Amino acid sequence: MPSQADLPAGAGAWAGSVVTEQLRALACPDDLFTLFAELGSLTERGSGGAGALIAPEPSSALGMFLRHRMLAFHLLQYERTCQLFTDLRAYCDAAQHAGPYAWGVARGTPWRSGPELGPEQDPAALAMLLHRRLGAVPREAGKGPPSAAGALVADIRAAAPLLSQVHLLEARAALYAGDAATAVTALHRHFDYTGGASSKGGNDKGRLQTALLSLGAWHVQLGHVQGAVLALNEAVRVAQQHGDHTALAHVLAALMRLLATAAPPAAPALGDARAPGAPPTHHLHLLRLIRRCLKRGEELRLPHLVAYGRLALAHFALAHRLEPPDAHLRAERGLPAPETGAYLPLVEAGRAHRSVARLQAAAMPAAALLAAEPPTAPPGAQPQPARPGGPGLFPPATSPVFQNDMNAGSREAAAEMVEGAMASAHLLRGAAWRRSGAPSLAAAAALAHLAVYEDVASAEDRCLAYAQLAVTAVERQGYAAAERVLDAADEEFPFASSVPLRATRLGIAHSRAVARRDAHAATRVGAVLCSLAPPDDATSLPLRLEAEARNVEALIAAGRLEDAHTAASAHFALCLDAGMQDEAVRMLLLLADVHAAAGLPAAALPYALTARLHAQQSHADLLAADASVRVAAAMGALGDRTAMASLRAELPLLLGAAPALARARAQLTLAEGLLATASAAQLAADPDRVLQPLEAAAALFEGLEDWRSAAAALHLAAVVCQTVRRTAQRNAVAAGFCRMSARAEACC
Repeated sequence: MPSQADLPAGAGAWAGSVVTEQLRALACPDDLFTLFAELGSLTERGSGGAGALIAPEPSSALGMFLRHRMLAFHLLQYERTCQLFTDLRAYCDAAQHAGPYAWGVARGTPWRSGPELGPEQDPAALAMLLHRRLGAVPREAGKGPPSAAGALVADIRAAAPLLSQVHLLEARAALYAGDAATAVTALHRHFDYTGGASSKGGNDKGRLQTALLSLGAWHVQLGHVQGAVLALNEAVRVAQQHGDHTALAHVLAALMRLLATAAPPAAPALGDARAPGAPPTHHLHLLRLIRRCLKRGEELRLPHLVAYGRLALAHFALAHRLEPPDAHLRAERGLPAPETGAYLPLVEAGRAHRSVARLQAAAMPAAALLAAEPPTAPPGAQPQPARPGGPGLFPPATSPVFQNDMNAGSREAAAEMVEGAMASAHLLRGAAWRRSGAPSLAAAAALAHLAVYEDVASAEDRCLAYAQLAVTAVERQGYAAAERVLDAADEEFPFASSVPLRATRLGIAHSRAVARRDAHAATRVGAVLCSLAPPDDATSLPLRLEAEARNVEALIAAGRLEDAHTAASAHFALCLDAGMQDEAVRMLLLLADVHAAAGLPAAALPYALTARLHAQQSHADLLAADASVRVAAAMGALGDRTAMASLRAELPLLLGAAPALARARAQLTLAEGLLATASAAQLAADPDRVLQPLEAAAALFEGLEDWRSAAAALHLAAVVCQTVRRTAQRNAVAAGFCRMSARAEACC
């Protein structure tokens, strides 16, 4: 910016007096036209008096600066003109009361500082501070009290009341603190004060689509589908009017995130599900919309959008069963259905990880280098079209990944976002590994996320990684190990309001209450877990289904089998409508447990067989193995001697990867089956075949604090020891039985 030193002697004082007089005379917005008319007269050649001393060249810094400001003023809308008048009046009032330390807009003018900002800060330093704080909000959410963010906002606002980014900082802090009303209000206030100048034209044509994009993205994060759809649709309309392709790409990214997390019943709000050729279910409608957005990203050759689409598709696949892209066309032509193995969650998570890894490999060097012109093709060479999703999607090493007009700070921020996407890809792969029966690999992915991406991952993703580790710890090592993981999360995020962390903590408490047969405590914990899903959040259906499944478990533990059957049947229908096959299988297993608890193995067997069939079809190996335990138990109760064959086939997976409760049930069912099929001579010859599974089941049940089931296993072991005349072992087992029975009675 030109300064007084750039002016001839005497001209600066004269120009300053002209501007000062006009500023003091401002009484209404119309007076701004007089102000800019006087500024225009400064650049007129041949004017008499001191004005002739300036006479800048049209291409000089001062001449260009004045002409740009005048043009920007005449392009302002009426509302912005009024806002400019208000800001200038506030500036003049502050300058009048502050004396020599007035708030200034010129470079090097001292700014009044707040209590946390140190001595005088200039505008550039405060703008840089705001930029850093805006980028750090997602990573530091929950590490400090919400009042700390409010105090920083107040300090910066006291030092720089005219910086509109202060409102944006307040909005982001409120958003990640869960205060939706304050976040949206502050966002509106930010765009009321900002000019939204684009990098190309210097006007505010990008202001509307930027505001709508921000509002839509925040509605997506809050789970407000209707508000997000309205804002994104309007952003598309405005961006198309202005030819803003960047805004359209951002709309596609926000839409894919919404589609990946929205509950299928919200599908009608995202498109016309009744159009000709529309899929028969809501979740298939969402799936086809995600694939359409992903295909559009490939057609536009936008690697960032493609990687984001792969992440969204993998996230969707974890909750819903995917159909092949051409499944509906095959059905219309009467062709056989294609294989679904290539569209499993683990495969989709691997594809997403690969896309993000390639983008990260291209983005990190590009962020560190100045943007260069793309290499020109040799004369007469024909451009080769890029195959969608193929190697041509990503630019070569000599071509920049980011736009040439992006500054270094913007490129670094974009590269950090790519690294954050890579961290999310690790979590998705971990969840997919867990579903496929590899908890050790899932824990390794969560640990890699926590150890490698500490400086770029968002606080919500890190809390999710801690939650995944806690679930694995409680299944493999018990409650004490899970508590240590949760304590580490609390130490890093003492003020976090993370839903995954709270849900995991409540889930562990509910499992302990059910194991102890404490129906009242289980019901209370289930109600709190259900309250974590806001009624207006259309993205929290998995959490609501988790809460309802635990409610059914509490009803079974309380002996209210009719209520448990009614609740499980209703939520099984909801899972089917939402296309959430894994949750539907879990409800079938609970229905089998209800009938087994009622002493009706013949009624429990169809539910267990159906659950196993659907789990095998969707390659949910752990669910299929857990269903095999129910099948074996029901068939054994019916006197079928072939029941153990299917259970033995699942034992390697159950004993190696299943949770502790499934392993305990498998050991107990195996021992009961062996007792039912072995003769007295066979039992006397090798009693350890039965005693070892019983003792292992008792130890597992004791670690889970299910003392009643542990006592039942020890009672059966004592009977076997008595039968084979192992008196010393019988006495030790009986002592353990008395101890478990006493603990069970103490909890009742």
